[in-house]
Formats: sequence, structure tokens, C-alpha cells
Amino acid sequence: MDVTLRTPPPAHRDRLSTCRLILPADFEAFYLLHHKLYLRYALHHLDPVTAHDVVATVFGNLATHWCRLLRHPNLSSHAWQLFRSQACLRARREEGENIHQATRPLHYDTAVLHQHLGYPLATVAAAIGEETSTLRSALRLNSGRNLAPRPVATPPS
Repeated sequence: MDVTLRTPPPAHRDRLSTCRLILPADFEAFYLLHHKLYLRYALHHLDPVTAHDVVATVFGNLATHWCRLLRHPNLSSHAWQLFRSQACLRARREEGENIHQATRPLHYDTAVLHQHLGYPLATVAAAIGEETSTLRSALRLNSGRNLAPRPVATPPS
């Protein structure tokens, strides 16, 4: 992944120069695999500007600490928890909303991602770092309960 950053050099604060940052291939793969799902989840709970900001902030933090995060035993779970905590914080701060709405976060996230946003359970499991069987159980335990009644925001093209 090739990211171009524009920052003013110290000697020329009135002009912008281009600085190219090459990110590791494994981060690029993680980003490409999870970015859209994270963004759709954020759009389900937040206005588009805030949703994009939360996702960009989280992926920026992941990129900054990527080498250290690779040593984590469950990178997907850790990244999801970082993202989810940011999304919850912003939802409470800006809209007074509690994302998991008095249920277990795993159950709620599974309902949103699988039932409302239409992701296959295997995709959800990979994104949030859980076993598919665990998510199946979460759905069974909550069958008949509408855990995520908000309308789905249209995913970006």
C-alpha cells in the first residue's frame, strides 16, 4: 500500500511537499480484508463523516503499531476491540447512543454484521477474531431478539 502524505517542510511552510510512505504488505492485506466491513459497521451507528474518521483513525493506529501488533496472539480480535471501543466512544459522545444496547457486545456485533449487513458468519468470524461456531451460538442464544434495529446506511461504492 502506497500512501502519499502532504506535509510542509520546515524551510518551506508555504508549499506542500510529498512524502511517500510504503506500508508493509501484511498490513495492506489486513486493510483490504477488513476496511469495508469496519466502515459499514461504523456507518450503521454513526454519521458518514464520523464513521470515516473513526475507521481512518483506527487503521492509522494499527499501521503505526503494526510490527508490535503482529506479535499479538489474535490480531483480528485485538484490532476489532480497538475499533469497537473507538466507535462506541464516538457514538456515546456524539449521539448519546450505546452501540451494544444492553446486550453482550459479541452477540450484538454478530447480529449487526451477519443479520443486518449480510456478511457470512465465516467473514464475521475472521474480522472479529472469533470462531464461527461461537458466533453461531451467539445467534442462537439471541434468536427472536431484535438486537440491532437501526436502519443500515448505504455502503460506500
